[in-house]
Amino acid sequence: MTEREASHEEARREGIRAAAADYMQSWLDGDPDRMRRCLHPDLAKRRVRDTASGDLALWEVPAGDLIDDAMGGPKLQYAGDFEITILDADDEVASVRILRSHSMNTCTWRILATAG
Repeated sequence: MTEREASHEEARREGIRAAAADYMQSWLDGDPDRMRRCLHPDLAKRRVRDTASGDLALWEVPAGDLIDDAMGGPKLQYAGDFEITILDADDEVASVRILRSHSMNTCTWRILATAG
């Protein structure tokens, strides 16, 4: 990898980290406008959860619900540091884990990589 390619790759990874941080901070700050700017309108947050019967079910939250949640104001009870890890990235999509200090929950996000 040339120096120019390495520089481009680092800038791309910084853009991915910035997008993930923008999402997390907009939720913590309760900033729906910022949340709206950082989410693709077709984004859906998905997670497999156990149901009361013990079965597994897919839980889905569309972008609009995430924006509505941000309208609820700051999430002071969740304030604290968070760590962003890029798990995988190609030219169009990145998989990112955001680990918050208040819990052991780990989320994997698919975000659009920045072009550059």
